Amino acid sequence: MRDITRLSLKENEDWIIASDISSGIGLQEHDVLAVPYAMVGAFAARVAMLEILCARGTVKAIQYLIGGDYDTVVTSVVQGIQEELDTLDITVPINGSHESNMKVSTTSVGITALGIGEPEVLGTGEPYAVYVLGKPLVGHEVLEQPEWIVTYDEVKRALAYPSTSRVVPIGSRGIRQELTVLSYLEGASMESIELTDEELDHSGGPATAVLVSVRASGETAWLAEFPKAQYVGRHRL
Repeated sequence: MRDITRLSLKENEDWIIASDISSGIGLQEHDVLAVPYAMVGAFAARVAMLEILCARGTVKAIQYLIGGDYDTVVTSVVQGIQEELDTLDITVPINGSHESNMKVSTTSVGITALGIGEPEVLGTGEPYAVYVLGKPLVGHEVLEQPEWIVTYDEVKRALAYPSTSRVVPIGSRGIRQELTVLSYLEGASMESIELTDEELDHSGGPATAVLVSVRASGETAWLAEFPKAQYVGRHRL
């Protein structure tokens, strides 16, 4: 299943809840990766919002939990969240809580996004090919290879393309785990996989890439639209 929680709102509409956490990334004394707090907030929000977007939902609110001083950490993290919302051209409430009673030396940011969308219908095993848009990146790789980060525009185009069946963000457990998710959603297992174990298991970090299942009948046209997509493998009944 996707990394989201669905709650039925009414017959043809679900609440969609997605979360992400970032720890040890920031500018505090014991952070492992030094990056501006606004970037931490933006990427954490990105992960949760991409889960909702890829589930064909619409983000309606953002909640945060932040470990860090309000003036130094929280305001910048929230700024990053807002900038990420601006990238998607949406305006939603941002609220949350932060640790103000204890002095902390590492940054932690938890984001929960709330969205609304139609219920997902499971597939029946129609033949599909699977591709990657973007490239799984983690840690310093995200800073060093920003040109490989899949954009919201690319994800939206993929979702809107007639041959696209589903889009799934690649998380920290890598492509292999998300292929399991796709196989469940499509009702079909993998027939062949063209990637190495290292490629399959490399962390996707802050959702820098997505998996796309493409209907075999429209695969050629889809590839013409997304020529940089990396082939992963095929589904079968």
